[in-house]
Amino acid sequence: MAELNILTLPLSGTHLIEASAGTGKTYTAAHLVLRLILEKNLRLRDLAVVTFTKPAAAELAQRIRSLVSETRQKPGEWAQVWLKGLDPAEADRRLALAEADVDLATISTIHGFCAQLLKEFSFELNVLPGFDIVEDDGPLAIAALEDFWRRKISLLTTDRLLLVKDLTPASIYKEIEPLLRFPTLKVKPLSFRQDLWDQWLALYAELKRLWPETRPALREFLTANISRLDGRSFKEKEIEKYLQNAQDSFDALEASDGFLKITKEYIQSKIKTKCVIDFPNLPFWECWESADAPVKGMLSTGKSQFHASILYEAYVSLVADLTAEKARQNTKAYNDLIADVLKGLRNGGSAARVIRQRFSAVMIDEFQDTDPAQVEIFRLFMGRNDIFMALIGDPKQAIYSFRGGDLATYLQVSKEIQPDHRWTLINNFRSEKRLLEAINKVYQTKIENPVDEQDQGPFMTADIAFEALQAQAKLNPVSYQGSTLPPLTLWPKTDDDMKVAGELLSREIRLLTHATRHDKDAPRSEARPLRLRDMAILIKSHASAQKLQGLLAQQGIRTVLGRSKNVLASAEAEDIRLLIAALLAPQDEGLLRALLVSDLFGYDDCQLTAWAQDEAQIQRLYDELVHLRQVWERSGAGTALERFLINHGAFGLQAGDISQDRRHTNFRHLLEILQTQDRDLGRQPERTASWFAGKLQEGEEEEERLESDEEAVQIVTMHKAKGLQWPVVFAVELWRQLNKKDPVEPLWREGHTLMGDLDPATSDVRKTQQTTAKKQEAQRLAYVALTRAESLLYVITAWPDENGRANDDSTKSPATWLFSNPQLLQASDETGPLIVWGNPPEVEPRQVPETLAVRPPVWPSDRQIHEPWSIGSYTRLAGETAHRVPGGTLPEGLLPEGLLAFPKGKNAGLVLHSIYEKLDFMGLDGGSLNAEETAKAESQLKAAGPQFEAHAQAVKESLAYTLTAPLLADDPEFSLSKLSRQERASEVEFYLSAAHPETNKPRFTEESLTSLLGPGNWSGKFSLQGYLHGFIDLVFTWKNRWYVLDWKSNFLGSQSEDYHPAALEKAMTENRYHLQYLLYSTAWWRHISPSQPTWDQFGGVLYLFLRGLSPRTPGAGIYFTRPDEAVIRGLEALL
Repeated sequence: MAELNILTLPLSGTHLIEASAGTGKTYTAAHLVLRLILEKNLRLRDLAVVTFTKPAAAELAQRIRSLVSETRQKPGEWAQVWLKGLDPAEADRRLALAEADVDLATISTIHGFCAQLLKEFSFELNVLPGFDIVEDDGPLAIAALEDFWRRKISLLTTDRLLLVKDLTPASIYKEIEPLLRFPTLKVKPLSFRQDLWDQWLALYAELKRLWPETRPALREFLTANISRLDGRSFKEKEIEKYLQNAQDSFDALEASDGFLKITKEYIQSKIKTKCVIDFPNLPFWECWESADAPVKGMLSTGKSQFHASILYEAYVSLVADLTAEKARQNTKAYNDLIADVLKGLRNGGSAARVIRQRFSAVMIDEFQDTDPAQVEIFRLFMGRNDIFMALIGDPKQAIYSFRGGDLATYLQVSKEIQPDHRWTLINNFRSEKRLLEAINKVYQTKIENPVDEQDQGPFMTADIAFEALQAQAKLNPVSYQGSTLPPLTLWPKTDDDMKVAGELLSREIRLLTHATRHDKDAPRSEARPLRLRDMAILIKSHASAQKLQGLLAQQGIRTVLGRSKNVLASAEAEDIRLLIAALLAPQDEGLLRALLVSDLFGYDDCQLTAWAQDEAQIQRLYDELVHLRQVWERSGAGTALERFLINHGAFGLQAGDISQDRRHTNFRHLLEILQTQDRDLGRQPERTASWFAGKLQEGEEEEERLESDEEAVQIVTMHKAKGLQWPVVFAVELWRQLNKKDPVEPLWREGHTLMGDLDPATSDVRKTQQTTAKKQEAQRLAYVALTRAESLLYVITAWPDENGRANDDSTKSPATWLFSNPQLLQASDETGPLIVWGNPPEVEPRQVPETLAVRPPVWPSDRQIHEPWSIGSYTRLAGETAHRVPGGTLPEGLLPEGLLAFPKGKNAGLVLHSIYEKLDFMGLDGGSLNAEETAKAESQLKAAGPQFEAHAQAVKESLAYTLTAPLLADDPEFSLSKLSRQERASEVEFYLSAAHPETNKPRFTEESLTSLLGPGNWSGKFSLQGYLHGFIDLVFTWKNRWYVLDWKSNFLGSQSEDYHPAALEKAMTENRYHLQYLLYSTAWWRHISPSQPTWDQFGGVLYLFLRGLSPRTPGAGIYFTRPDEAVIRGLEALL
């Protein structure tokens, strides 16, 4: 490419301008506009400039405005050249018009550009005028997928339901979202091989029939021949395990890979060398061997194939449903703007002609980040002599593939531009000369990498070339104690990488605060010391940034997470995401563990192990999350999550912790965002959670900042650092390899064409292609990081051996790819070496200047630190010593009936509670549930999973009996079926104040509780200050008296005797349910007492142990009591 000369560049036709980092791209674009104004009489209303971001558009518009105004007042050197031969009055007229028309120029993002076209040319593009733009159509997409999923699963047979039991609308959206990034993407059609699946089901059914007689024979065969089989695959003590795995497969109605281990062909493959085994003729083996390979292959591929076919159906349905809904609302998301312009252009007519006539000059900034759809629009203006077009970009900085940026498109278009219209900017105005020479050396030195001897260039592809830049920045090198510091320092990556990085950084930062630099034209006496705000640390992830910030704070270095960071990219946002995930699936102990090791709890390995072994703690957290969801559905996400955060001390202040103010600000901001969005989504947790997860990737909300951020070292992600610069840059994570666990996206290339493909058969091909692309993008991201510095650059990379080669597992990292050649260490000039290896020099025990050091914040005088208040619950009070009651066992050979056979565990209780909460108690028909209530119950059981649906008949019978059973011994007329919805309330939430520091009221403590209830009724340890919070399952009124009822799904045993009065009393005592109903009664009595004059109008408490309620044993499972008025009054005094 030829060097761009802004004075002589032809102002017609299409030009490609490659602008490397620091070469003054915005400056060049603004001056090209000025030249067009002066030489071509360009009216700015006829100018279109498309940029990548709104801030970039605003910056360029301001630069043009300032440049035009300055030229009117005092023309610069270039403007004087362009003004020659132009009448001064005419020149001033053109500049005056331009100054007035700046706001009429189209300077915007691609979405803003397309929106303007659709509004200005709605008739030609065949769109309905007056449309609204929605920034995020994610909620609409989730709603559409929920509708699709309801329709789909209602048609699925049991065998197919098992294949998709892990799918949800949210997970489907996550998998097909990459296809939605590209509005014109062609997606490969996909269908499920139903014929093969039906044959597999028939084969599976026959194998299951043969299994009972096969199991003992197989046990005998394996035991007799275990010594002849490979001990790594078969062990005698695990024979029963192999057989049980197969049994479990049949019991679960789902074949697993464990099933393959008992096939004849697998066993044959594990026979030791020189050993011979005689195989019996088992019908089971013969059945398997007789099946066709494609049919047997469905065992391992059937689920993935069906999964993929569902995703494809969901994608097609979603595109159609979204299009229809947005057409009905006349709204457009950002991608719709591009798609609709393309559709209008492709339909022919006059659209292309009138749009082309609309603009005289078009500039596309950051052209390397465009995609095929955008380029198709830009082709309107390409190759035309009557339009000046400049495509400005840098393939070395193409780092936004996750946003749809497609470098292949840039490379293809660049080849189409005629050679004499391709230009490059070669002058660097950012970096000091010695640093620029070091960077040039890195990128011009032959790549010698120990894992790939082929020299593919610094960017791992021959398609991107590097051209050395010439230094134009007016900067002198940085000096420390009279010596010039080397511009590029390489530090060793160690096993404890982040901790060591923190130590290296803190030492060097301290040194640099005593170093000086000055401009070339300034006298040395005006040299100033480097300040913390002159330095930036570039990292890959926000998690690393948080960790590094903490390490540096311990060393007394003040840092701030970079200016481009937003609250949705904070550690607090990740904490909230984990909390929401646990709230939506409290039965998933993996999610609970993730929540406990997050910053909200901060559990270490020992604490986590102790928690996992404590059933009471597990149940306590489970109950809290279940209640939290109910709060969410009633009061909103922000309210529910705030209660949890307060309850667990997330808003407590701790003197000396410099991050607390920021943490509190971020939490408050996040809760506000969630509360607002949740309200718009109808308080549906799943939808809000999906929206929030998507936003964490996009990060569109601005972060609130603290005033003290200005004088601090910036910690910025490498992506956010693009376009920014600092005197000193530390690139500390270029040694990291790609994450091998990254999911394979449903995208791949056929030549230059990007295609959508969900077929699992192409997964390996796509993974290979995407891995190569990610490695190449990692090198481009490294280039962005390495070109942010003005004077000093530090890079952590793998430590080389004596030959200069990396010797650890980071050999495949971007840093090692670039820095492994020992020739780099020979780079020097007359001042000294340009690139050095090793630790930073030892620093005298100086402190960071007082104005720069980290200091604990000084809280205002009215901001006192109290013992943190919290929101506690009955579970928290009683759970310290509560334990499960051992149940009875059935005589051998008998099986439990009814709800006694219902699945056990936390999730089972949640299912039963949910059914009773939604049940119409009067919905009976002749002693059985009517059709409507039967359908509701069956639907809930089906949604809960096959393990619950299998007990549908028992649940329906239990519901009917519970509603009709006489529950009050002194009033046989009463049953729940007599209660209308107006006479009962479910899940009644309450708060009771548990401490009163501002009054003389007695406090709610273990001592006061023991004193009130007596030592025989309460003994335990708890600590609670704040509020007592809970939910009452049911309250109802009958004959002008109020009752409290609690559903209990506890499994007390498999015999009816386990639910008789004595056993229930034991369960009530062991689980401390006596305290629970006293607290419930106190809360409800406090609520009704203002309108109820006497205690006689409190009827009592019912605890229904649902598994024991049965017409065969009337009275079993029913616990009734009426608390003493004095006890309730005493609790009222404490609460």
